[in-house]
Amino acid sequence: FSAQGNAAAIQPFLQSLKSMFSGTVPKLAKALKVEIFSEEQKKFFRTIVLDTMANREKNNIMRPDMIHLLMEAKKG
Repeated sequence: FSAQGNAAAIQPFLQSLKSMFSGTVPKLAKALKVEIFSEEQKKFFRTIVLDTMANREKNNIMRPDMIHLLMEAKKG
């Protein structure tokens, strides 16, 4: 988890430019399909979040955090 977090947070120069570009002109970045994170990073964090949500639903766990907000949004 730590290694993936560092890889996502510590960005090389090109990644930093992509991030600034996406933040400055998000519609153009989306149209050009500018990706900030690698597929591996996106898959890793998506899996972590979805697994955590499934575990909390299964075991009826509630914590006041971002995962809980995502779970509530998913419910509607």
